Amino acid sequence: VTISDESDELEVRVQAKNLWGRSKPSEMRSVWVEGMRARKRRIAEEKAAAEKLARTLEAEKYAALCDVLGKVRESEEAKRGTLTENHKKELADAIEALSKVHSDNKIKATNAASKTLKECRKLLQESRSVEEAQMKRDAFEARLSSVVKVTQFSDPTKLAFPRPSSTPGEAEAVFADAEVAATAVCLEWQELIAEASESKSTGCDVGDLFREKFFVSLGADGALACKAPPRALGAVFDLAEMQTALFPGSAMDDVKALKASFKRARERWLKTKEQLIAERKADLERRSMSNSERKKKKRENAA
Repeated sequence: VTISDESDELEVRVQAKNLWGRSKPSEMRSVWVEGMRARKRRIAEEKAAAEKLARTLEAEKYAALCDVLGKVRESEEAKRGTLTENHKKELADAIEALSKVHSDNKIKATNAASKTLKECRKLLQESRSVEEAQMKRDAFEARLSSVVKVTQFSDPTKLAFPRPSSTPGEAEAVFADAEVAATAVCLEWQELIAEASESKSTGCDVGDLFREKFFVSLGADGALACKAPPRALGAVFDLAEMQTALFPGSAMDDVKALKASFKRARERWLKTKEQLIAERKADLERRSMSNSERKKKKRENAA
């Protein structure tokens, strides 16, 4: 082995020899092997060149990302906390392009690039959060409007006594059906109350929207205007009274006032219903009596 220079190549002379045959040994030949220092120097130079190229590419992609970010920030949608689909795509593509330079070339992002990437991702996340909150609000508003439309409690008296011959039993059945139908609506209101109470913690506060519809639909001009308020409506006011965060301050006073009004209206309706059934029962008994029996009954009452 001939070493001409430790920092250069090594010359290795090789001779092949047939140990078992009679042929002459081959001629001496030289094989050049890269020296250790030369190899380290070459690898370092290649690595530096590759990193320089990667940093140049990073600078290009970083500049492109900054241009997109600047354009997005100036948009009206970004000022409202949202982004257009086109802006979201441009921003996501620019983020991916810069991140790919880092991953493919196995380099660490510069402080400026890292900070900008973090800011862009935060902007996209905030936009998604705003959109999700708006979707939840729209869905809640649609459901609330649907419940408001069916909150039309009516006096079932006419349905209970459609004919002079209608019996108290038939009337009781009609009253019971009306209570069942109203209970389904009131259960919807209870679910809405629970959802509205939790909305603030989920990032989609619908308290103002719900309170407005609640007092209009279930107030004196709404459900309480009915002469026959259903029993299940009391459970709605009971649940509302427990939601101090949903009905703060004077709003809770209004809830308590509605609850008191409901109790009075409910008591009046129960007395009215009993009186109607008793009158119909007496009327049917009177109709079924003969003339002589009616005269006898009249004398007994007079006595």
